Amino acid sequence: MLLPIIDVGLMNEHLSTHEGLLGKLDLYQTESSATYLKKIVTIQQTLLKTHIRVMLELLNPSNENWIELPNINLEEELAFSWPIHSDFNTLTKRITLELQSTAKSMAHTNFNSALMMKNENVKHVHYNMAVQQATYMNYISNFIKEKDWAPSAKATQATQRKIIEHFNSLV
Repeated sequence: MLLPIIDVGLMNEHLSTHEGLLGKLDLYQTESSATYLKKIVTIQQTLLKTHIRVMLELLNPSNENWIELPNINLEEELAFSWPIHSDFNTLTKRITLELQSTAKSMAHTNFNSALMMKNENVKHVHYNMAVQQATYMNYISNFIKEKDWAPSAKATQATQRKIIEHFNSLV
């Protein structure tokens, strides 16, 4: 089946991005000695390679079948224990923070692309890719929060009440 040019263009851009990300992840595998970090990098590599395979299937002009993104149970894949006592060095911290940022960016890009895409199958697949990346990102974010590697300030009760009072008339 022939796809709308916007779908083809967006997937071409995604494939180039995936190629670069896979190269970066290969470097992380080489540079890291932390077992848990290698595990989360491997999971992201698996996701990216799966996304590449599916996009190539979608781009195949001979294909007339509905293509599904394989269901990868990320909760199960990511259900391993982080080491409680470990020497989390600066490189490990930075790689973990970067993995979170990349997953967030990919989820955002896939979701926005799905909104712009015209072919229903291509839209569906990219929406599911966004969900997978967001799930992966949330897991990494929880670990980062646990380690207090990216602290965030909390609003005051007074600030929250002020906003409620301001917008309460809308309901």
